[in-house]
Amino acid sequence: MCESDDECFEKHLKFALIGNQGTGKSSLVMKYRSGSFTRQYHPTAGIDFSTKKIVLPGGVNVTVHLWDVGGSDLEHQRAVRSDRHQKFALEHGLSTYQVSARTGEMVALCIQKMVAEALGLRLTRAEQEEQQPVIEAEISRAEPGVASGAARPVASSSSICCLQ
Repeated sequence: MCESDDECFEKHLKFALIGNQGTGKSSLVMKYRSGSFTRQYHPTAGIDFSTKKIVLPGGVNVTVHLWDVGGSDLEHQRAVRSDRHQKFALEHGLSTYQVSARTGEMVALCIQKMVAEALGLRLTRAEQEEQQPVIEAEISRAEPGVASGAARPVASSSSICCLQ
């Protein structure tokens, strides 16, 4: 049984992804929704709608609606330098995230943080870390005496490193 009406109903939040054509908005949505990534470019015509149901800590059910707005439909496209982007966000109290649709880095966490913030919830560090994918990388060893930047892997067995 629900203790309050808010607990009985699922929350619905809508986020619009807006930006220049070819910046990866559709790739970001695809990575979040299905975990996949493709390098093939297909411009979005108009708006694509995607949804994903998530459960926030505390059992809060949320349907996330992502609106992928085609970049060619924007009237005033222009590139914004990273430092100006950061300054604008800081001046207006906005959150900003750097994500990678290719690796999935920060994608789920970014959206979970935006959802939690919109609902007035605060995520613990442990809850945030649950959203980070494990990234595997091969470790190569440089030959002794070779200048850095020109390192060649040593012909020995490689190791796998998992960063969490």
